[in-house]
Amino acid sequence: MSNRVVTIILAKASKADLNFIQGDIVGVDGGAAFALKHRLPIKVVIGDMDSLTRQQVRQLNQKKVKLITSSTQKNESDAELSIAWVNSQGYQRIIIVGFSGGRLDHYQSLLQRIFQLGQTNLALVNAKNIIQYYGPGIHSITKTTSSQYFSLFTFTTSCLSLINAKYLLQDVTITSQDTYTLSNEWVNDQPALLTVKTGGVLVFLSH
Repeated sequence: MSNRVVTIILAKASKADLNFIQGDIVGVDGGAAFALKHRLPIKVVIGDMDSLTRQQVRQLNQKKVKLITSSTQKNESDAELSIAWVNSQGYQRIIIVGFSGGRLDHYQSLLQRIFQLGQTNLALVNAKNIIQYYGPGIHSITKTTSSQYFSLFTFTTSCLSLINAKYLLQDVTITSQDTYTLSNEWVNDQPALLTVKTGGVLVFLSH
């Protein structure tokens, strides 16, 4: 493995996502078609290949790209299989693009799996959002050039504290039913300090 960073390209990747692609590239089914179109150096393609044309598969074979073909009948999505493969390779940072703009059931499934994995080295990224998991500990939530708000959500029961933010939290317990942690803001562009005492949260940086 030559790169410590890998980008997983999903089927709904757009031209704007080219700004966020770094390191090795994993094309997930239709995401491989996007990578071919933009002449990106693909390391591996994972999926059932039902979104690729025969010509695109031939192109991949000509480029000697590794193809990991999954069954169309399976419990895991192609995105989940790609994350599992990337984790097996020991990458230190994982970027996922092309996750939005399509089927919302796939998006929901991906969010739940990321929460379940509990990996802080994995981020969903597009032009308006960065989504990451944070588990127990103290975390700095830093404003980026493309973020105006941040939100916190959980799929479990979590105890949180939050300082250096417009809306503060002090030993607050939130559950999957709570939505009032939507649209918080930074104060004077200084990092907000999040303490997760129990459970975990998905932090959304949004513009």
